[in-house]
Amino acid sequence: MIPFATYLYSAVYSGYFKPEMWLAWADEIIMKSDELDVIWYEIACCDTSEKLFHAIGDKLWDEYSAAKEEYTTTEIIEGYYYKRYLDSEIDKYELLSLAGEASDSGGGSMGPEWYYKYLGMLESVNSEEESNSIMKELDLYFNPLMKQAEKQFSILMNLFSN
Repeated sequence: MIPFATYLYSAVYSGYFKPEMWLAWADEIIMKSDELDVIWYEIACCDTSEKLFHAIGDKLWDEYSAAKEEYTTTEIIEGYYYKRYLDSEIDKYELLSLAGEASDSGGGSMGPEWYYKYLGMLESVNSEEESNSIMKELDLYFNPLMKQAEKQFSILMNLFSN
């Protein structure tokens, strides 16, 4: 069984999956399907992340209890942050601040100090070359997380595809 609530939570929490996107997605699923669990209708009515998290809360807990994922939810959220950085939606400072905050809430493989160390390094560089070198180093950590986030998002988008 695909842990769709977990995948949905990560995409929404990270800011990658915006309300207008998940509303259109849920509507499409409803239009394509003859019989659905009531949760899909609830998702289609949630115009804020808070409402959505409340609607999927029980399903999320059930999935969390049975989880056997390779990456933690926090790491997937960090992967989405990196994708947002590469898409120029957030800058490198926001990337590290958000990832540090996510890590601080638990579940990540790196502690928040690790992110704040790199944030401090970026703030004290004297050249674009130094900054690029640090970002290449960070890519080694973030890129696999982003790839997994993209994989989960693709699965989520194709849940009911034939």
